Amino acid sequence: MVIMRGLTSPFYFFDMITETTILEIAERNLEGTDRFIVSLKISTGNKIDIFIDSDSSVSIDDCIMLNRAIEKELDREVEDFELMVSSAGITNPLRLPRQFAKHIGKELEIRNNDGKKIVATLTAVNDDGFFVNIQNKTKSKKGMIPKVKSEETMFLKYDEYPDTKLYIVFN
Repeated sequence: MVIMRGLTSPFYFFDMITETTILEIAERNLEGTDRFIVSLKISTGNKIDIFIDSDSSVSIDDCIMLNRAIEKELDREVEDFELMVSSAGITNPLRLPRQFAKHIGKELEIRNNDGKKIVATLTAVNDDGFFVNIQNKTKSKKGMIPKVKSEETMFLKYDEYPDTKLYIVFN
């Protein structure tokens, strides 16, 4: 705490919790692993939400380890905060090319900015977007398996399809 002299009331200068500070701590603690930050948000009241993913899988122990590492480097006596570290999860949209690459060969549910939804198989990714294979199927009669009428490969830009998730079917 610093008190400015010569003023009638003291001013206190605190180290503010910033996204840059949290990101540096998190990346330092994830270095050497296959885990990475997907998103980081600090809202009012210093509520810090961090979502992580990995090239393999994220366990609860991975989240706990990162949570403890961040808490250890921040001082609640200087500035209070609430911290939540979580896996990006399969119901959250894919955000980074690295996440897309992990799911090549899997079906995606893709919504464009207009809300139109398609289901397609992810075939490749690059820095600008991703390639999908869309199967156009014939309508089937009740109890019959639809036949593939045609296949179409498309390139989609990440920013034009921000709500892309894994397609999950519950039987």
